[in-house]
Amino acid sequence: MEHPVEHIRLIQKKAVEQAPERLKEFLARTYRLGNASFIYHQSSKEFEADESDYQQWLLSIEDKGFQKQMKEEGFEKGKAILAFKRFVNEKYNIGYDAFLKEHLSKEDYEYHRSVGGRLKERT
Repeated sequence: MEHPVEHIRLIQKKAVEQAPERLKEFLARTYRLGNASFIYHQSSKEFEADESDYQQWLLSIEDKGFQKQMKEEGFEKGKAILAFKRFVNEKYNIGYDAFLKEHLSKEDYEYHRSVGGRLKERT
């Protein structure tokens, strides 16, 4: 998936072109996955999250230290947190995983799933 901002798209294209041959596909895939994630999180701007959404999100946070920090930061600062944006997207629109499955190639999506699974095993 290409980046929606033209100058960033051009920077990414140039970086892939100039990368050593053995890294080109890895770098290109990294950009595609990152771009898809960026577009997904930007779509949360389509929904007007409110204090009620924020309170629901706070209750869903398992890490009590993070939950406390987000309570202290408050709704206005919390609106910029990617985890809150994802919560809002999933509540009002489409889940992150479903979005990636819909917008990535089958190969990129499977790579994302395999990496995500390995990361979960480490935590």
